[in-house]
Amino acid sequence: MYKSKAIEIFQSFNKAEKAGLRRWVNSPIHNEHQDVLKLVEYLLSRRKITAIAVKRPRVFKQLYPQSKYNQHRLNHVLSFTVEVMETYISYLMSKNAPLTDFFSIANYYKHKALPHLAQKALDKAKAALESTAYQNEDYYHTSFLLEQAFFDLKGTELRQQQTNLQAIFSDLTTFTIVATLRNACTAISHRSLYQTDYNIPLLDAILKEAQSDLYQDHLVVQSYYHSYMALVDSDNEGHFKTLKKLLLSQQVPLPSEELKYVCLLSINYCIKRLNMGAESYVQEVFDIYCYGLEHTIWMEQGHLSHSTFKNIATAALRLKAYDWTEQFIQHYGSKLRTSHQKDYTNYVKAKLLFEQGHFAKAQEVIVETDLIDLFISLDIKLLLLKIYWNLHEFDLLEAHLDSFSVYLNRKKVLAYHRQIYGNTISVTRKMIYANLDITIEREKLQQLILQTNPLTDRPWLLAQLELNN
Repeated sequence: MYKSKAIEIFQSFNKAEKAGLRRWVNSPIHNEHQDVLKLVEYLLSRRKITAIAVKRPRVFKQLYPQSKYNQHRLNHVLSFTVEVMETYISYLMSKNAPLTDFFSIANYYKHKALPHLAQKALDKAKAALESTAYQNEDYYHTSFLLEQAFFDLKGTELRQQQTNLQAIFSDLTTFTIVATLRNACTAISHRSLYQTDYNIPLLDAILKEAQSDLYQDHLVVQSYYHSYMALVDSDNEGHFKTLKKLLLSQQVPLPSEELKYVCLLSINYCIKRLNMGAESYVQEVFDIYCYGLEHTIWMEQGHLSHSTFKNIATAALRLKAYDWTEQFIQHYGSKLRTSHQKDYTNYVKAKLLFEQGHFAKAQEVIVETDLIDLFISLDIKLLLLKIYWNLHEFDLLEAHLDSFSVYLNRKKVLAYHRQIYGNTISVTRKMIYANLDITIEREKLQQLILQTNPLTDRPWLLAQLELNN
C-alpha cells in the first residue's frame, strides 16, 4: 500500500494542505464516506509515513478492528479516498486560478437566465485579468475566452449592434503567435537532440505577422520571435542581440518560469556559437546567467539547479573571473540540493584551482568526489584529462583516454554529448603522438582543432599548441 496512489498523493501535501484535507474530509458536502475520514485521520496521526505504517493488514485493522482482513474492501476505501483527495486538489488549484471561478459563476448565471449577474462576474474576471503583471500565452488565451464569453452573453438579438469581435480576433491571434513561436523554439531543441522533425502549420504566416507594425512593440511576441529566428538563423547575430537587449531591459512581462525559458533559448544560441569558435560569446552567456541570478529565475523551490551552478561557474572561469567564482561557490554552493552539493561544488573548486595553475591541488579535490552523477562524471574525466596533460603525466593520460572512451560508449550518453567529448579525446590523442616542436605538425593540429565540430574545449586545445610553440 506504501506505493498506492492514495499514499503518494497524501505525501505530496505540505503541513497546511494536510490541515485543509482534514477539514475537507470532515465536511459531508465533500466526503460522504466515513471510512475515508478514518483512513485520512490515521495517515495524519503518523509522524512519518513508512512502508510498515501503511501495510494493508495494519491499515485495515485500524479501519475495521472487529472484521477479518478483506483486501477488496480496503481497495474500495482507497479508491474513494483518491476521489476525495483529487476533488480537494481541484479546490486548491482553483484558489490559484480565480478567473476560472468567475467563468463558472458567469456560466451558471447565464443558464439560469440572470444575464445581469453573469455580466458582473465577467466584469470581475476582466478586472482581475487586467491587474496581472504578465502577458504570456495564458493571458491572451484567457482574454480571448473572456471576450468570447462577453459576446455570447449579449445574445443573438443584439449582434447587429457594435460587438467586441475585433477584440476576439486580436486576442486569439496574439495567443496563436505566442504559443506557436514558443513551441516552435522547443521543436528546434528537440530536433537537434532527438533527430525529430516537426511540421508546424501556419508558421510562415505567424512569423510574417510577428514582424508587422502591430507587434513591433509587443515585448513578448518579439522575445519569442527573435528567440526562434536566432535558433534557425544562427549566422545572423542581430536576432540574438535584439533578444538580449529585450531581456536586459527587464520589461518583458513574462512570469519567472517563462523568462527562464527565454534565457535558456538565448544561452543555447550562445553555446552553438561557442562550439563554432566564437569565443566572445562566453561573455554573452555570462551576462545572461548574471541576469538570471539577479532576478532569481534560476532558483527552483529555493534551490539552484546543479547543472546551472556548473554552467555559470564554467562561464566565469573562461572569463578568468576567479574572485567572482570563489564568491559564487561560497554563496550558491549551499543552495544546491544535498544530493548534488558535494560533487558539484568539488568539481567547480577543482576547476577553479586548475584554471589558477594549481593542478595537483585540483586533482586532490577530484579524488574526494563520489561521481554519482553521469554528467559531472564526464566533466571530471575531462578535467582529469587536462590535469594529466599539464602535469606531463602522458602514460596516465593515455590510459585515461582509453577508459574515457570506453565510459562514453558504455553509458547512455546523448549522441551530441558523446560527439563533444569524443572529439576532445580524439584531438588529445593526436596531440600526444605528435611532435609539437615541429612547426608543420603544430599547424596541422591547429587546422584540425579549428575544423572539428562540435569542440567545446577548442580554446584550451589551441592554447596547448601555443605553449609548445
